[in-house]
Parts: sequence; structure tokens; C-alpha cells
Amino acid sequence: MSAFLKDFADFVREKDYAVFRVAEMQGEHEPETVEIRPGAPCQNIYSVSKAFAVTAVGVLFDRGMLSPDDRVTNLLHEYLLPDMDPHWSEMTLDMVLRHHCGMKPNELDIDVFGYHGFGTDDFLSYLFSRKLAGHPAEHPAYTDAAYYLVSRIISAVTGEKMDDFLRREVLDPLGCGEVAFSKCPKGYPMGATGMYMSAADMTRLGKLYLDGGRFRGKPILSRAFVDRALTAPYELSPHGDGYGKGGMNGQMLLCLPKQNRAVAFSAYMGSGNREMIDFCLSYKA
Repeated sequence: MSAFLKDFADFVREKDYAVFRVAEMQGEHEPETVEIRPGAPCQNIYSVSKAFAVTAVGVLFDRGMLSPDDRVTNLLHEYLLPDMDPHWSEMTLDMVLRHHCGMKPNELDIDVFGYHGFGTDDFLSYLFSRKLAGHPAEHPAYTDAAYYLVSRIISAVTGEKMDDFLRREVLDPLGCGEVAFSKCPKGYPMGATGMYMSAADMTRLGKLYLDGGRFRGKPILSRAFVDRALTAPYELSPHGDGYGKGGMNGQMLLCLPKQNRAVAFSAYMGSGNREMIDFCLSYKA
């Protein structure tokens, strides 16, 4: 066990945070994990799921199958409804990835409103029936609906569900183990939430971005996409001199470039997340 992981686990135990596991991946070593409290090895990583959806989009960007300027209505043309709000035609994939969609906050959030809280089993038609606040670029709001659209766009472009594409093109090359996905009533992954995986496997994604899109020398993403994703940003937001993505109830993936270290923790807590991030950012070997 590394000195960092021991010190971090000791800090979490001392604070008595409701954390199941903490994990790190540094250099070329396999991820290491410390169990803090008993819990299933694979937990719902909630909104950290969005960072994996971004990565699937990046693979398609690199292959020329998607572009940031693609219009959502063009990509999903076969699902459009009569009399849709005209602002839908102005929405690009880049806007969706940055949550500039003109929708209300927390739209289509199954973690808050429940799986049956939308009056239909067709979540895409539900979204296309919504009136937007105006031009999407002018009305940002963090919403799970954006990444459900991402999931459906990936399926429309590839002809397969996002989870199948992600497993083959990203998860298996990263060496990830057991992963499960929450899906809509039509069988499409939610995209925004509901990936169940280990903290150790979260660190594999972090290491991919730390290494500029390569994992143990094998290219999965281009450096150009990694730079774009971190600049936009597409989910992996700045944290001090690092960057990362958090999820509901205290999930976290944190990338620390100066330490060449990816850190993740699975938890079920309402506070303490900021303190754990600060510990990682300020750690001196």
C-alpha cells in the first residue's frame, strides 16, 4: 500500500466519514483499494457516470462519427415530434455536453424523482415535448436530461446501446471489471447516472485522462479530445491544480496531474467530500 493511500484512509477513518472504499492509481501500477466500511464492491457512482459517457463521445469524435457542432435534431431525427419547440433545432452536441440545453435543472433525474416520475415510458419523447427556456446556449442548467440525450445519440450513431459500446471501446481496454448500468424503460442507459462499478475502476478512467488519452501506452482517446474535454469542460471540472467529477452522496473521481495520481472514493454521505478533496490536493509525499 502506498503512503498516500494509507494516510488518506487514516484521514477518512479519523473523520468517521461514511465512505466504503478509497482507491488510487499512480504511475503504471494497478489500482490499490482500502475498505473503510463494509459495502458491495460495486456502488452507484451517480453523476461520475457522465465522465464515462463523455469518453464514449470522445471515441466517436476521434473517428469522425460525431462533431461538437452536430445538431441534436439531426442526430435524432427519426425520433422528433410534431410541433416541437423550435429552439430544439439550435441545440448542438457541444451544448449538450456542457449542459447548455435550455431545460430546467434536474430534468429527468431518476435519482431524485424516481423511475416512474415522468408519466411515460418514452423518456426521449418526454424530453422532445418540453418547452425550452430559449436558445440553449443562453440557458445553462445542470440536468441529467443532457446525458440521456448523449446516450441516445451514441446509440443513433453506432447502432448499439451506449453500455455495449462503452464496454468494448473503453472499459475493456482500461481493464475494468464488473460494471452495471441503470436503463430507461426502453432499455437505453441513462447516461447521466446509474453506473455501478468499483472505486478502483473509476481511477482507471482518471489515469486515462492524466496520460493524455492513452492507457499503458495504448491510445483510447486523442490528446486533442482530452484537451477539449478538460478545457470546455465536459464534466471533468477544475479542482485546485487538479480536476475531477463528483456524484450524488459523496462519490468522487479526482485527477492530480502534479502527483500523477488518480483517486476515487465510493460513499454514502452528505458532507465531508470537500475535505477529502482538499486532503488529496494538498498531499505532500
